[in-house]
Amino acid sequence: TGWDALGNGSLYSTISYFQRVENRNIVVPGLPASCTESIQAWKDTAKEFSRLGKILKEYDMTLGYHNHFAEFIEIDGVKPVDAFLAEACNCVNWQFDLGNAMHSKHADPIAYLEAYPQREKTVHCKPYSKKTEFDCVIGKDDIDWNKVVALVEENPAIEYYIVEYEIESNEYQGCKDCYDGLAAIVKKY
Repeated sequence: TGWDALGNGSLYSTISYFQRVENRNIVVPGLPASCTESIQAWKDTAKEFSRLGKILKEYDMTLGYHNHFAEFIEIDGVKPVDAFLAEACNCVNWQFDLGNAMHSKHADPIAYLEAYPQREKTVHCKPYSKKTEFDCVIGKDDIDWNKVVALVEENPAIEYYIVEYEIESNEYQGCKDCYDGLAAIVKKY
């Protein structure tokens, strides 16, 4: 859900739409530069997420943020994702994209799963290889999926795995292979 669909008078029509399609989890996949240009901007954005999250809670909905790689690159010695999550109230969740975290080269996905267990409602399972970047599949990359699955399965706050494959030229088969790789690991638990 675009950030603009939650502001400028659009919030209640967005709520109405999501009620009609029976989706109670609203996730913002990215933010405009004005929300991310400094740590203070991230903190201010977290406060606005908190305000909106409290409104959505009244409608039995949740608000979350989907990370990319820039959230793990420090600004003035602070990782934006840490500033955002520290400032946002607990009604704001985080759709943690593990592949994007690895792509930043500044984040350990396991450490982040352990650091914010109550903020993760969905885990975005995208593979990442230090050699081929996103051109890989789950189970044949550099993320410790056994540890990821163990942490997810132990965490009652997490409701869904979301599988993504980033390479467009082989999107369907790649996504299927990622799903199959993740399913094989989940089956062990």
